[in-house]
Amino acid sequence: MPVPLIQLPKPSQNGYATVSLYVGTSTFDEPEKYTGVNHLLEHVLACNDNIDKEVAKKGLEHNAETHGGFVRYWFSTPQKHLNYCLDFLKKISSKPTFGHVKREAKAVRQELISLLQDPEYHADLVTIKALFPDTAFYRGQDAQIMLKKLDSLTPKVLKSYYDNYYKGKMFIVISG
Repeated sequence: MPVPLIQLPKPSQNGYATVSLYVGTSTFDEPEKYTGVNHLLEHVLACNDNIDKEVAKKGLEHNAETHGGFVRYWFSTPQKHLNYCLDFLKKISSKPTFGHVKREAKAVRQELISLLQDPEYHADLVTIKALFPDTAFYRGQDAQIMLKKLDSLTPKVLKSYYDNYYKGKMFIVISG
């Protein structure tokens, strides 16, 4: 099934475009046994085909982020690399690979450990727990819960989650 493509008006961006793949699933949807799966999947898909190395060679800006209600993968690119970026986003939206799971789990683990050092994070977590107790949203914000679940998120689990929660919930937006 092709991923819908939305072309926004062309604002003046000095010849650059932003190309984003949005996924309409995130921490709100995570089954308890897979808490944190979206964060790890974000990392794994963002480095498909070792694109992180190729992006650096081309001088592109590339990132991904997991929000409460969606996941986003994006590029800021000059027009000459637009098709390259678009092809990558189409690939991870239709035929991704699930390699580098151990490497990316280490990166996620480090992010979570760093988060646990932040006093503001702890204040926010208390608020979220009070407002949304025993919910996927709360679990998806709790770094300690995610750290405990991280090792159970295997390539097989990531693929199953992708097949069940990502497919049919993605679209690409081009601006610029």
